Amino acid sequence: MPKILDIPRGKMQDGVKLCKKNIGVFLVTAEKLVDSHNLNHAAIIVEFAIEEFGKILMLKDEFVKGSNPVQVPHNILTNHIGKSKRAWRTGDNDALDISFKMISEGGFERSDNGKQGFSRAFSQVINISHFIRMECAFVDFDENEKEWFVGHSQLSKNRLQKLIDHIRKKVGKVLLQ
Repeated sequence: MPKILDIPRGKMQDGVKLCKKNIGVFLVTAEKLVDSHNLNHAAIIVEFAIEEFGKILMLKDEFVKGSNPVQVPHNILTNHIGKSKRAWRTGDNDALDISFKMISEGGFERSDNGKQGFSRAFSQVINISHFIRMECAFVDFDENEKEWFVGHSQLSKNRLQKLIDHIRKKVGKVLLQ
């Protein structure tokens, strides 16, 4: 059975405020990286902001259930993929707009988990995700091209900046009610 955190209702807003502050720091840092054309590292930081935003939405989901204390599954704090998925949940007005998810200029489709059946030399659609953040962070080897690489050269400065602006807008609108 998953561990449950009993958080007093009056403390929930403090947690959300701290998450929002943390997101703000991530976004300012990401913008500086975008401005310096360090798009791979910007994507890492943007994904951290998305995961923290997803945490806010998950905390809100628990808050609106009305319990006191609020019963929060501990994995809300630790499940990075779950937080990212929650941030992008379709049909939720609080969630991020899926049209901002692509951070490349386009190309061949690939799954969000980075699996591809062709060489990295092909232009690819790259969507921000937990897996892409990992690809942008660490050096790897492309077996098809027999070359070392880190990150993606197809990332778009403009798309990353638009995503940053979108996250900032959405974060400002989320309230516990």
